[in-house]
Amino acid sequence: MRAGVGRLLVAIGLVASIVGLLAAWPSLNASAVEPIRPTRSRVSVTIDGLVPLNDFRVECRGNKVVFADRFTLKANGYVTIDQYSVDRFGVDDTLELECAQPWALYTTPAEGVFVFGDMDREHPPAVIEFNIRPTGDVTMKRPPGSPPQSPWLDTTQYESHPITGIDASLIVSYRLPWYLLNLEQSKSIHLIANDRGGGLMWRVTPDKEPPLPDADTGLIVENSGTAIRATATGRFRRRP
Repeated sequence: MRAGVGRLLVAIGLVASIVGLLAAWPSLNASAVEPIRPTRSRVSVTIDGLVPLNDFRVECRGNKVVFADRFTLKANGYVTIDQYSVDRFGVDDTLELECAQPWALYTTPAEGVFVFGDMDREHPPAVIEFNIRPTGDVTMKRPPGSPPQSPWLDTTQYESHPITGIDASLIVSYRLPWYLLNLEQSKSIHLIANDRGGGLMWRVTPDKEPPLPDADTGLIVENSGTAIRATATGRFRRRP
């Protein structure tokens, strides 16, 4: 009888420990905050749980940009920035994180260039250049990441296209405390911005929401990690 009671108490204690562990197990809450600039998303992050996080690191990753509902750049991490790091993120702390996506697109009838960053004479931005053939076919102009042919690109000679959609991610990695086995964890905070007529509006998406869709027709430029390919469809193509 006593042995049975003892086993029952052990089982109850084990269940209580598991319940307590699950209650204490941390997760991250993220919500969009009004950005300083339309292409710089801001996210407020807090911990839902009872334990702090160690070696907290954040990367900003650009996934996709759509211009004028006609041009799609599937960047797929072409530019990834170490955004933030801290040794300890406490349960009472709140972080405001940014994920800047300062992309621009400039075209002429014969060529175009995607630009990440400002046109700085001393520090040229990252660019992806392409040629547009009379048939509408598109070919990549030079290796990805190469600077423009001259230190300065005169964008006044190009047509600028507004951003109508951005898809980005904050990649968060951290380590749990020693009493949770120092387990390493990671989470992707998915961000989407759309312009529905009033400017870009950022939001944190649910986990199962699909990525920002491509433009229905036009130019699609995709970074596969080893190469950058272009596909021209629909109204982008011109007759010879």
